[in-house]
Amino acid sequence: MDPPRGGLGALDLAGHARRRLAFLEAHRLLRFMLVGASGVGVNLAVLYTLTEFAGLYYLASGAVATQTAIVTNFLLNDAFTFHDRRSGLRAGRFARYEVVNLGGLCINVAALFAFTELAGFPYMVSALFAVLCAFSFNYALNFHWTYGRR
Repeated sequence: MDPPRGGLGALDLAGHARRRLAFLEAHRLLRFMLVGASGVGVNLAVLYTLTEFAGLYYLASGAVATQTAIVTNFLLNDAFTFHDRRSGLRAGRFARYEVVNLGGLCINVAALFAFTELAGFPYMVSALFAVLCAFSFNYALNFHWTYGRR
């Protein structure tokens, strides 16, 4: 028997719930991307400043720049992206976020080296590619571990 017209049957409610969850998670991913974009700005500004004005080797500048962006991104993601999934102390969330993003830092610095030294791109262009290389890793692990339901 068909559900009445205009009403929602049990299957319609389940489908609606799945669509709503997908919509919410798409918004979360968009917020993560926006925070990440701000982190790219922080990363590039610190990278350029330390390399060009402080005279640090670009890979050392890249590591410091990435760590600076990790801290600013944590604060924004904690307040803006994952505010509904927070549990425990902020220090614990930051420790998990840091572990995940240090893995991302390894990916980032390796990609920065590869794009600059092996592919011949300018280090600032390489930095953009490097951030993209670490993006999926960072999002997936932060979603499931840092801000996973406990």
